[in-house]
Amino acid sequence: MNYISRHIRLFPVNFQIDQEEINSILKKINSVSFCYYFWHNDYNCLDLLYTSKKPVDFFLNDRVLEKFHYWEINSDEDFSTDTISCRSKFYKSKEDGTFNYASVCYYQTDQIKFIGFNKDFIHKLIKCLEITITSVTSDHYICNKKLFYQASNDRWNSIDNLKANENTNLNGLLFEDGLILNTSEKTNLLRDVFQEIERHKNHNINSIELTNNNQVIHKFTWNMETKKWKELHGYSWSACIDSEYIKFLDWYRKEKTMVSL
Repeated sequence: MNYISRHIRLFPVNFQIDQEEINSILKKINSVSFCYYFWHNDYNCLDLLYTSKKPVDFFLNDRVLEKFHYWEINSDEDFSTDTISCRSKFYKSKEDGTFNYASVCYYQTDQIKFIGFNKDFIHKLIKCLEITITSVTSDHYICNKKLFYQASNDRWNSIDNLKANENTNLNGLLFEDGLILNTSEKTNLLRDVFQEIERHKNHNINSIELTNNNQVIHKFTWNMETKKWKELHGYSWSACIDSEYIKFLDWYRKEKTMVSL
């Protein structure tokens, strides 16, 4: 059985959680793995990232669903496509029992940034690939273009190297464990960029950043010695555009607003 990277978001049903409860959750996860964790005030959820061969039994307990809406993006170490799932007793399920949802996970970036470039080469690249540049500074070109894709965000090596739990905002982290899977014509543009650069032995671009909502989601840095790209990939939730998840976030914010009135 393969190891699975489990990107969890727990949304408290009553919109609150205390440190004692967080510690209790971490203790359950630590039976199989150290983890990253972080409480998001903006989203009102607890982020968790750990690896295991099967879900921690604690999260499968119905009593947990009395307290939390459970969302998970998981990634298999064999680099298959990420999937997203949800379980909730209260979202879309007040009369129909527990809400269960699962789907292939889709992501989006909205900007490409070319950093440290040869101006003559970048102009050739722009013309060849019909890229529209929207901003230029002394060291980078920016192209506003949405890329839709699937990915495999396996974090096995990152988690395996942890010496203890880390209370870290995962939205700011880039990981070496990950792989973009091309799924659309727009995403193929990125593949064409890499091919065109490598065709010219790339003495021209230092790095390429893909961002979403002004946050770096993926970064590709060229190594002049190995003549290869080093890839770094962001946290899964940062670029997730799953329609059911987006609907849930909107519903959850409205529920919280009603409670606050």
